[in-house]
Amino acid sequence: VHPVDTITTVDTVYIFENPAAPIIETSVSPVICNGTVIELMTNYTESLQWYFDDELIVDANQSTLEVSAAGTYRVEYFDENGCQSSSAPFLLEIIPLPELPAFVNSNNLLTLFDQSILPNDFALQWYQDGMLLEGETDFSYCISEFATYTLEVVDLTTGCANRFSSTVPYNSAVDCTTSTEE
Repeated sequence: VHPVDTITTVDTVYIFENPAAPIIETSVSPVICNGTVIELMTNYTESLQWYFDDELIVDANQSTLEVSAAGTYRVEYFDENGCQSSSAPFLLEIIPLPELPAFVNSNNLLTLFDQSILPNDFALQWYQDGMLLEGETDFSYCISEFATYTLEVVDLTTGCANRFSSTVPYNSAVDCTTSTEE
């Protein structure tokens, strides 16, 4: 014989309001050039969890998050009662960089190796040891000393830039400022 036990109990269920959804903000456009790192910020300072393409980002419970990958980001906030709210998705898009503007050295004349890789609307700029060479925006540049030279290409449509650098030896026996035909 198994006696039936009847248990009567009374309890209270508390229902709390959901906290306001966190807001994701950034100081730049959500469309960035490849390789750029931006900071996402939210209006809450603690009890946060960030997600990237619905995958939990481990150890990301601060109010800011540095990101550089294309995809969808969101953040969840948990209040002191354990109630949760989630932000609207934040879509980050990545624009590809222009092709690397490699150049060759021929008798102290640095020349862009392949002009066909350039975007339709572009700007070029030469640098020597990291310093801007004023007015040097052509496909070639005549060097006058041993240094590290850089050629930068900017896609004027997207604003994205790419750079190629090389340490170039200087041959003092050759003057590239004089045309070979002369």
